[in-house]
Amino acid sequence: MKPPSPPFTRTVAALFAAALAVAEAQPVETTRGDAWFDAELSFRLEGTPPRPARGRPAAAVQPDYVRKVQGDSSVRCPLEGRPAVELVPAYREAWTMGRDWRLRFELAASDLPAGATCALVLIDAGGRQAESRPLGLAAATPWRHVEFALAELSAPAGFDFARIVRARLVFRPAPATVWLDDVRFVAAAGDAEIALTDLRTADRIAREADTRMARIRELFTSKISSQPGTNLSRLFANLWLDRDVAATNRELLAIYTSTDPKVRADYGLEYTWHLAATPMLTRFYFHFGRQGRRAPGRLSPEVEQAILRLLWERTELKNDLHAAHQSTWNLTGSENHDLNAKVGNVLVSQIFRHEPDYASRVLPNRGTGPGSGYWFHKTTDTGRYHGPEGRAQPTLTGALRAADHYQAWTAFMKEYLRERARRGFFLEKSSPGYMKYTTSFLQDLYDFAEDSELRTLTGMFLDLLWAEWAQDQIRGMRGGAKTREGGVLDFQQDAMYGMATLLFGGPAPAHPSLTSYLLSDYRPPDIIWELALNRTAAGAYAYISHAPGEERPELPRPPGMERTLLCNPDSRLKRYSWVTPEFILGTRMDHPLAVHSHLSSGSCWEGIIFPTSTRAMIFPRAIEVTKNGTWRMEAEGTTRSFQSGPVLITQQSRGGVTVINPDWFPRAVQDSKPFGVYLGTGHDRLEEEQGWIFVEAGDAFLGVRPVSGRYQVSVDAGSGNKDWVDYEGAATLEEPLDPMPYEWSPDRTLVRLKDRHAPIIFEAGRRVDEGTLAAFKQRLLGNRLTLTKIVVPGHYVLTYVSGGHTYTFNAANTEIPRLDGQPIDYFPARTFDSPHLSSDYGSGLVTISAGRRRLILDFPQATRR
Repeated sequence: MKPPSPPFTRTVAALFAAALAVAEAQPVETTRGDAWFDAELSFRLEGTPPRPARGRPAAAVQPDYVRKVQGDSSVRCPLEGRPAVELVPAYREAWTMGRDWRLRFELAASDLPAGATCALVLIDAGGRQAESRPLGLAAATPWRHVEFALAELSAPAGFDFARIVRARLVFRPAPATVWLDDVRFVAAAGDAEIALTDLRTADRIAREADTRMARIRELFTSKISSQPGTNLSRLFANLWLDRDVAATNRELLAIYTSTDPKVRADYGLEYTWHLAATPMLTRFYFHFGRQGRRAPGRLSPEVEQAILRLLWERTELKNDLHAAHQSTWNLTGSENHDLNAKVGNVLVSQIFRHEPDYASRVLPNRGTGPGSGYWFHKTTDTGRYHGPEGRAQPTLTGALRAADHYQAWTAFMKEYLRERARRGFFLEKSSPGYMKYTTSFLQDLYDFAEDSELRTLTGMFLDLLWAEWAQDQIRGMRGGAKTREGGVLDFQQDAMYGMATLLFGGPAPAHPSLTSYLLSDYRPPDIIWELALNRTAAGAYAYISHAPGEERPELPRPPGMERTLLCNPDSRLKRYSWVTPEFILGTRMDHPLAVHSHLSSGSCWEGIIFPTSTRAMIFPRAIEVTKNGTWRMEAEGTTRSFQSGPVLITQQSRGGVTVINPDWFPRAVQDSKPFGVYLGTGHDRLEEEQGWIFVEAGDAFLGVRPVSGRYQVSVDAGSGNKDWVDYEGAATLEEPLDPMPYEWSPDRTLVRLKDRHAPIIFEAGRRVDEGTLAAFKQRLLGNRLTLTKIVVPGHYVLTYVSGGHTYTFNAANTEIPRLDGQPIDYFPARTFDSPHLSSDYGSGLVTISAGRRRLILDFPQATRR
């Protein structure tokens, strides 16, 4: 598919907006969608658990995003000698249906034996079985529509169709693998149905609400409750379950009144910036205190008083209005620590203004700068942290109490949320690790804030957060550029994957920081469900957004900002994703003159993901080969990149990027490293030709081409390590290409470039457009690809022509790349720009679109419409 040029993009956007205006008054169509967890919730192979644990065996039921009839996926069931697939109610005791109902589904099979049949067996709550006659399966067609009328089942006396606990599809003889799609029980009259795949949006939302407590209870009674001592989630679960309440209070009191530095350190109480300690204290208070939202009074008065004392101790100095009078783009320590502190200041001030013993206390407000106690030095015997205050001169006067702080921090957080809607979010974009903290802090603000406007704005921002995620993901896996990525190679380890699974109706994730997230009142609007769970209907499109992270180029920095980032709200970092149902390819394009911080330049990810597996991803990465010959990836390193449509060109930066850190933060060394590409094992086929690596993954294709000249000046072994002063070559501008510019790791999951600064082309395609891998290869091999010499030998300008567009990338320096001769723009006119999410930069008016529906988030007015 050709990537759209910028004028075409603007035209399509205008037509799309006009179509929405016309369609707004039209009736909303019923939409259906598949969730990535449907297979494990409702299907199992006979003799296996209904929901296998992570790291499940290869024989487990899985979604299949390639072989399907309806929606995004089917259910792949590798029988491997088992005679039956079982259908089970998801977090329910039984299904309620009538004898006049029917079971309908689409069926495909591999290695179907001659004479194979399928029969339906229903089991009711009393263990009684009703069985159909075997239905012959013809092998002539890829998919067969199958229906069983329940009225035709042979059922014993007393069989209860209103209490069906399980259904079995019995295959005799069994094929190797069967695929099921569009599986549902339907009533003879009306629109009543029980769908196991391809659920109607309204039905899925209702099922999520009906099963939420059962899913949380399953987690609290198994995974969390079995976790070891320092995990306070176990005690939280006890209080929620109303289990061992007296013993739990005794244990909490011992922890929260301990003066033993080791005990305090184990529970994060020695470090005031611990990411879980203060949030956990406020969650215990708001859920189980005498005025608790969930189960008031389950905390003993003694524990509640101990919590209040600790909250004062932990926030007395952090809760300083010096920070509340600064820009909302000043971030102390890191983005997640900063949000933790600011949300904590709102909620703790809210608590204390109602507590008689604390409401009249005067807070110190030293005014020396934010970050009191943010310090990584600790004593070896106690684990206690220490450190100096900032260097700002105090400016606040007067006695300020909790009510004053509550008012100031509430106003601050309203502006914080509005600014992210106006200019983009987050610095720690899509971080697999840190998003669980950031999102859970926002959930706490939504659930516990008393100010109605702040609660509304927080809910709207969560709508925006999940809409932004929904239109840049497939199979629950976030695509596109990520920062502070941390080397995750399986999306099951990604926090957003787990949080989304719970939010849209799947099993709850087990992590201490998500304890309160599980109980949140927040639910996304219907339109976000449609966007998240019907990716095939969304089609292929570009998603372009502003990415915060550029630092203000100020030296010397203001006193008091020794631990604080000074982010430039008008950042010239541009995030770009090419989103399709078959893959997402994405990067972040940074202006060459942008000034970075340690957050925006650290552990950045770009590349492609496929829905065929949670491990199906390909991306560039720094690579180290150890002395014993082991290859391993490194998470650090910076790149220059350029993307339009399904073509991405990237290169390890020469000399890194310009970084300004807070005065008390060290600047990391940015030496370039050996560089290459992780290809992994999550693909179906891999072929090499003329320096290209071609990959087939499901219904997607990818070509990867490291581009080096035959003459190379590089520190890497294998490049020739030539000195350009000795260069002798042909008197031509064009340099011959190295036909083999990389080498493989022993396990063939990584390639390392001969020249660590060689640019790398990634071009992706879809089977619906390309047909076959062979045709895709032929097209890419026929594209014009040249290296043009510059003044100094061994350095080149890359030109690549594909899909009617010319991509020009100067691999020798920081010249801005060009598309069709025009320099790329690092400052788009919209904060968010796709067919499904759009907002003019700085407006705070965000439109979410799915099909004919739309939702406008008006952050200036704090309204949805």
